[in-house]
Amino acid sequence: MLLERASVPGGLIRSEHMNGVLYEPHGSHIFHTEDEEVWRLANSMTPFRPYRHRVDIVVEGKVLNWPILLSDIDAQSRSEEIKTQLQEREAIDPDARAQAANFEEWCLELMGPILYER
Repeated sequence: MLLERASVPGGLIRSEHMNGVLYEPHGSHIFHTEDEEVWRLANSMTPFRPYRHRVDIVVEGKVLNWPILLSDIDAQSRSEEIKTQLQEREAIDPDARAQAANFEEWCLELMGPILYER
């Protein structure tokens, strides 16, 4: 069974025409599913391209993943210091972190100054 909240089908991946121009009323979206049956159903209505969103960062001349992986931390100088700073922050209550005055303070509380600066 498929349920739709809106009066037209398609949800956030719906396209419409305005004055002969195809557009997405909710902006571009990426359709994600691990369910093969859902993927086949969606593709039976309109073709989708397989896509995996990746964000890379460059640290010390090396291309690393973001969000960062442990192996990416190991590939950097001062990796032990970074790990220590992360371990020191494991016990910080997420609600307390949410009280940060701004996004920069929140990030510093989350990852520590070395990783944040990079």
